[in-house]
Amino acid sequence: MSQTRLAVGLLAVLPCLCCSSFEGREKPTPLPLHTVDGTSGHFAVPSAFLTNPAAEGELLGRPSVGTIGVHLGNGKYLEVYTLTETIGDRVEVGYGFNNLNVGDTYEDIGAAAGTRPSGDNVHLHNL
Repeated sequence: MSQTRLAVGLLAVLPCLCCSSFEGREKPTPLPLHTVDGTSGHFAVPSAFLTNPAAEGELLGRPSVGTIGVHLGNGKYLEVYTLTETIGDRVEVGYGFNNLNVGDTYEDIGAAAGTRPSGDNVHLHNL
């Protein structure tokens, strides 16, 4: 595991470990899931529902952490790490880190175009 993946994973889990004030209250189902962009929804489709909204009378909901891994074949894969926080019952703030390993795609581009792009990964940060 690379140091970048380990650091992103620890940063995603840290807020959940620090929020001990949420232990005593009733825990509803944490739905919906996260999209690859770091918002509530399912994989690539955002939804109109907030992830873990705040309980009545509270300002912050529970933080939500998610990860998605998709094997695309031929050495290609997509890793997504997401973190969201809901403020009140109206605003959701989220962050998503995407790592796309393009496998042998750059070799194909190099064969067709005569020059090969550098690197093997594409990183995307969504806020």
